[in-house]
Amino acid sequence: MKINYLFYTLIAFLLIGCATPYQPFSTFSRGGYANKKTSLNTYQVEYYGNRLTSKETLNTLLQYRSAELTVQSKYNYYVVIKSQRKVPNSVHGGFIVTKQIIRMINRKPKNKDIEFYDAKEVISQYKKTIADQK
Repeated sequence: MKINYLFYTLIAFLLIGCATPYQPFSTFSRGGYANKKTSLNTYQVEYYGNRLTSKETLNTLLQYRSAELTVQSKYNYYVVIKSQRKVPNSVHGGFIVTKQIIRMINRKPKNKDIEFYDAKEVISQYKKTIADQK
């Protein structure tokens, strides 16, 4: 019985240790974000997750990074212009990549058909989740 408990504790520890953290991406990491400024108020934001990262978690990490960039750039809102998710062909590793191009704005769009995000609300909503990922 004691051996089973130790075994399951070790497996849980390894799985938690393998989850994608909230951090900048580097080649030998377990994943993370990368972003590239494409114009004054536009960024391409990417999040690299490993196979243990759920689609929902990956999306949360991507939205949080987009909101963080928006606030750091002194804007209030962002609009997702384009988004894409890429799953690697290899079954033996590789990163799942989700990316989006965002345009940062200071005022809510007048067009009600445009979906936008309040950057401070996104940060507030996901703050605890992100803290658990670090």
